[in-house]
Amino acid sequence: MLLFNDKSRALQADIVAVQSQVVYGKCINAMLEGLAQKKDLIFVRNGDEHTCDEAVSHLRLKLGNTRNRIDTAEQFIDKVASSSSITGKPYIVKMPGKSDENAQPFLHALIAQTDKTVPAQ
Repeated sequence: MLLFNDKSRALQADIVAVQSQVVYGKCINAMLEGLAQKKDLIFVRNGDEHTCDEAVSHLRLKLGNTRNRIDTAEQFIDKVASSSSITGKPYIVKMPGKSDENAQPFLHALIAQTDKTVPAQ
């Protein structure tokens, strides 16, 4: 009976992990969709300016490459989406009429806004 309980616990842990990935995936996708709508935004990576669409494409690529190592949307922002994995330089966000800011707090604020649109499980 103990073996069954251990397998059952392992299965439950796997289910919880998959559910977490689904939820954080929805949050990240909502954030990226929100970013794609900011057409006047300039996303600066390693000194090069990019459109919001280019930024979203790049962040989706990074998400695909790191999905198995990230457990939450916040980790995605902190460890992947806000700086270069090659140079370590932070990404910068430029918006008309506003001061340039690091992408990390901008993306956290964006995910807080868009997270409200993600349906609860």
